[in-house]
Amino acid sequence: MNYNKYFVEGEVTISRADDYNSSNTCRLNVEETKELLLKLDFVQEALKP
Repeated sequence: MNYNKYFVEGEVTISRADDYNSSNTCRLNVEETKELLLKLDFVQEALKP
């Protein structure tokens, strides 16, 4: 296989992207986390009486 395309040439747009870390993302508080979790189908199913 010819891996030069991926390791030698590379893609410029990928190189410019910032890494994901806790300093460059939105942190959710407890209420926001609850709200987000309650949107999930399997959580809604688990909470049904």
